[in-house]
Amino acid sequence: MIGKNLQKALSLAVEELKGRRHEYLTLEHVLYGIASEPSGRRLIERCGGSAAVLRQALDHFFKTYMESLDEPTKDVYQTLAVQRVLDSALEHVKNAGRNADVGVEVGDVLAAILEEEEYSWAAYCLKKQGITRLSVLESISHADEEGQGESESPEGGEGG
Repeated sequence: MIGKNLQKALSLAVEELKGRRHEYLTLEHVLYGIASEPSGRRLIERCGGSAAVLRQALDHFFKTYMESLDEPTKDVYQTLAVQRVLDSALEHVKNAGRNADVGVEVGDVLAAILEEEEYSWAAYCLKKQGITRLSVLESISHADEEGQGESESPEGGEGG
């Protein structure tokens, strides 16, 4: 199951893909969506990063390295890396014994993206800001201990 904040982030990622007329949903689109979604922005900030700087770096990546289609795409196809990351995030939630009703959230996906460092520019961007898988997992755990899981966090906080 996908949590509500991750659903929002994935919707933002798909909007970005369609707006740029890209053919495939990549980890970079997913990270852009997470960095644009309020709970994702807060998590990035708690881990010492800047969502605004991430979005700028990803914008540069999209403009420099990804081709735009002549016509907007109607169908969305995800890359194998996106599927791998979503599968890994789901496995993490199961292994952590978390409430299945909450589902996979943005933090789980961020942690899984960071496992893709050998192949992913998205992971490179996170690491460049000093965000590590451990810092993401600690932040998720700390929020869970305080009873403020990602889906229960207030909508305020620092934006980016």
